[in-house]
Amino acid sequence: MDVRFGMRPSRAPQQPVLVPSPRSLTQTNALGKGIERLPGGSPFLALYNVPGGVPGVTDALPPEKNWTVAHRDNAELGAVHALPIIRNKKGKLFVRLLVTRKPGAMGKLVVEVPGGLVMNDDPTGDKSSRAAVTKSLAGGDKMAKIFKQGDVETREETGMTVVKSKRLANQAFAVSPGAVTEMKSFSMVFATGKTSNAFQEHDEKGLIVGQLDVPLRTFQDYHSFQNWLAEQNRLGRMVGMDVLAVRGLLPPRINFKA
Repeated sequence: MDVRFGMRPSRAPQQPVLVPSPRSLTQTNALGKGIERLPGGSPFLALYNVPGGVPGVTDALPPEKNWTVAHRDNAELGAVHALPIIRNKKGKLFVRLLVTRKPGAMGKLVVEVPGGLVMNDDPTGDKSSRAAVTKSLAGGDKMAKIFKQGDVETREETGMTVVKSKRLANQAFAVSPGAVTEMKSFSMVFATGKTSNAFQEHDEKGLIVGQLDVPLRTFQDYHSFQNWLAEQNRLGRMVGMDVLAVRGLLPPRINFKA
C-alpha cells in the first residue's frame, strides 16, 4: 500500500517543546522557593501552588503573588491526539472523530479527535499497558514516545488499524498556560478496518458514545467546515479544541492510495 501525504519534511526541524514539570519544580522547595503540591487531587490531576519570584518561572511576579496550576503527575509528556483518515469503498476520504460525554463537559456531548495521555514509565500506575509502550522507547526520542501513543489511542478508541502515521508538528503545544501545565501533540494516521469498541478500556466504553465520519473536503474547506460547526451546535454538541488544532495543522494535500 502506497501512502503519500503530500507534505515536505522541514529542513530545520524545531526542537521538541516538552511539558514543564512541577515534579522537577518542587525540587526548588529545598532552596526555600515554596513551590508545593496542594492537598487533594490525584495522579491524573493535582494542584500546585507557584509563588512569585521563582527563577525562570515567575520572575516577573512579586513574591506575595501566588499562582495555582493543575498538573498531571503521571503524564509529564502531556497528551496526544491522532486524527484518523479513512477511505470508503468508493475511494472518498473521511476523518474519523469521536462523540464523547465526559465529566468535564457536565453532561454535554463533545466531538473530539481520538487521543489520550502519554503515561510515565512507572508500570505500577494506572493504564500500565500504555506505560509499557513508553518504557519500550525509554532513552530515545521523547517525541517518538508521544506519537507512538497516538497510534495506540487510535486502535483503542476506534478499533481501526493504523497503516501509517505522520506528525503534524514536531513539537507540543500549550493547552491553557494560565491554568494547566499540560501540553498536547498532534498527528494524523491512515487507518483501515472495522469500527469496534473491543479495545477500549472500561471507562472509555462509558465515555465514548459514538464515532463520526466527516468528509475530508468538508473538514478542510473553510465555508463547509463553518457549516459543519453550526450543525454540531444545532445538535447540541460542543467541538473540542483538538479538532480545530488538527484542522489547522493538516497539509493541503492528502493522498491515500492502495
